[in-house]
Amino acid sequence: MLATMYICQSGTPFIYQGQEIGMTSIRLPEIDMYKDVQAKDTYKLFRKLGFSHKFTMKTAMYASRDNARTPVQWTGGKNAGFTTADEPWFYINQNYTEVNVEDGRKILSNVVSTQIEKHKIFGGVVPEIASRLHTESISYVVNEALEKAQLKISDIDAIAVTYAPGLIGALLVGARIGKFDKGDFGWNFEIYFNTSD
Repeated sequence: MLATMYICQSGTPFIYQGQEIGMTSIRLPEIDMYKDVQAKDTYKLFRKLGFSHKFTMKTAMYASRDNARTPVQWTGGKNAGFTTADEPWFYINQNYTEVNVEDGRKILSNVVSTQIEKHKIFGGVVPEIASRLHTESISYVVNEALEKAQLKISDIDAIAVTYAPGLIGALLVGARIGKFDKGDFGWNFEIYFNTSD
């Protein structure tokens, strides 16, 4: 009831479930480890229909609501810094020592490339011009960010981009930068998309 009242108030409600710090879905090996009643019922149904334990567990790992119920990983310490009790109410994802709020707070570099002055004469953003300017500036932005962070391109394992909402041409420039092959300036990123679903 309280959550419903909160969501219905004016403004934009935010429900944090860990994705904002890069938390991933927990992968529990046995159905008895889940608390989600729906996941347990689905498991029983799938097994009755003849699906293998392995397939059914893979489905539970992707679809269970328990993925959004794991304790927030605040630190890399005991119980991910979520509680001082001997153990939390639910399993903590095993990657908590690498993915947590404490470790994610340090920004190595922050580079902004603005196009405000270029678009001002048009009274708004012109998509084709925005795309062209993105194309012209993206490599400079990436190189400056690496320089400020004191990193080389080979130190980067992955790059995250968004594909919506926004101007499609400009978004494609960001998506393309994450898809360079080793032959393209030696960049080889694994690409992650930020989706709104």
